Amino acid sequence: MEKGRQNITITVEGIPLPATVADAAEEEVFRKAATEVQTRLRFLRKTYPGLPNNNYYYSMAMLLTAVDKIKMSMNVDNSPIFDTLNYLQGEIDGLIDAKRKNK
Repeated sequence: MEKGRQNITITVEGIPLPATVADAAEEEVFRKAATEVQTRLRFLRKTYPGLPNNNYYYSMAMLLTAVDKIKMSMNVDNSPIFDTLNYLQGEIDGLIDAKRKNK
């Protein structure tokens, strides 16, 4: 195990899931994620009580989580980052041009 990292165990559906985290903040993310997965599984079981086995519930929970992640990434406005990068690129280009002219 890397220095500063710690082993934790997250439980979902009574299943212990080992993980390695860097710090308390990352551990909190894992614990919140486990709670979200558990909540989603409860919802799916209540909404679709007749599925053949747990694999369907787990697969649906993973699919819904992936869909949420993709939707969130599609809604992220990266334009401020690109505006800053374009500005910085212009500044760098200007400094390079000025340096060339002074030679």
